[in-house]
Amino acid sequence: MRQATEADFPFVDEMLGLAANNPAMGIGYPGGSFEDMQKELSEIDKTISNSILIIENNNRAIGIIGIYDAPWGLYLIGPIFAPQHHSSKNIAEVIPTFLNSGNFADKTVIVDAKEGNAAMVDVLETLGFEHTYSGASMRLNIGQCAPKSATTGVSKISLEHKAQLERVCEIFDAYLPPWRSGGMNYMEELLEGGAFAATVSEGGSIVGGIVWERRGDFNELNYLCIDKEYQSKGYGRRLLDYVIEDIRSTTTPDVEHFLYLDVAQDNVAARDFYTHCGFETEYLRMVYTIKTSV
Repeated sequence: MRQATEADFPFVDEMLGLAANNPAMGIGYPGGSFEDMQKELSEIDKTISNSILIIENNNRAIGIIGIYDAPWGLYLIGPIFAPQHHSSKNIAEVIPTFLNSGNFADKTVIVDAKEGNAAMVDVLETLGFEHTYSGASMRLNIGQCAPKSATTGVSKISLEHKAQLERVCEIFDAYLPPWRSGGMNYMEELLEGGAFAATVSEGGSIVGGIVWERRGDFNELNYLCIDKEYQSKGYGRRLLDYVIEDIRSTTTPDVEHFLYLDVAQDNVAARDFYTHCGFETEYLRMVYTIKTSV
C-alpha cells in the first residue's frame, strides 16, 4: 500500500463510484462520490492524498483503503477493490495490515458497510469486529415537497434558550434511544458545532424538538422526538416541515437539495413515519467496531 497522489484521483473516483453504485461492494459513512469524500475530509482539514492509500498488486492499483479521523469517530474508508479483486480473502488481508501500519493503537475503529456487502460483513466478524448497529440511510428531495405556508407552534431556539433546550433534552432522554446520555452538554456541543434546533409547543408547553445540520450543500436531520403523550398527532410533521422550509428558503431553487437521516432498521414506527413524509431508503447499513491493541 502507498499514499494516494493526485495522479491516483481518477482511480480513487472509480473505486468510490463502484462502492456507491454496487451494494455488493458498498461502504456507508463516509462514502459517496469523489466530491463528497473531498468535502467530508476538508471539514476535518484532511485531503484525499493524506487520508487514502492505494492497494497494489504487482505495482498495479487494485483498490483503496483509508481513515476518516473525525471528532465523532475513527472511521475506516473501505477497503474498496476493483471487481475482479473484491473478495473476502483480500479484505481479510488488507484490513489488519492497514490498521497495524498506522497510528491506531488503543483506538476504537468503526467500519460502516452496506448490508449487501457480504464479503465485508463476513470478514469483519471473523476479524473480531463487533456488530453495534443496523441502520437505514434515507433521504428526502426538498424540491419535491410542497411548500408549507405555516408551521404552527414551532420556534427556532439557540444556546441562549437554556430552559427550552433542557426540556428538549428531557424528551430526547425519555423517548429517543439513539440520543447520547450527555444530555444538555451534548446538546450544547451540537449547537456550538453549527447545528440548529427547534421546538413545537401545545398550550404553551414544549412537546417535541428537532435538531438538524447544514454543512454546505449537505443537510442532515440528527434528532426528532415528540413527547409520548403527543405522538401521532402531527407534531413531528410540523417540525419536519419547518426544517424543510428553512432549507428551501436559503438554497438555489434550480438545484436539487436533499435532507438526509439515519434510523435504526428495527425502529419500524420511525421508518414508516419518514416514508410517509416522502423519504426514500437509499441503503441499509451495518456498523462494526473494534478496539485495537495497545
